Amino acid sequence: MQLVSREIRFLDCLDLSHPYAAAILRDVKAVSPNQVNFSFFGGDTWKLTVLDRPRYVLPINLFSPVKRRWGRPLFRSYLELSRANSA
Repeated sequence: MQLVSREIRFLDCLDLSHPYAAAILRDVKAVSPNQVNFSFFGGDTWKLTVLDRPRYVLPINLFSPVKRRWGRPLFRSYLELSRANSA
């Protein structure tokens, strides 16, 4: 997932993946102007929120399927992706 500014600058980027897991995007629902819920691995629900202001995040969490791309200074994040529930 990538967030791009009106000036066509990349503001944030993250990946959602599990090793050896098939992923199909389903059940996409706009919850608000800055939030979307969706299913990706089947039976799960993820919440993607575009924040009004960036916040600083750790670059990696080894136990999370959400991965941030390396090489960005200080890892300012405009995107927040979290699991809403799972089957």
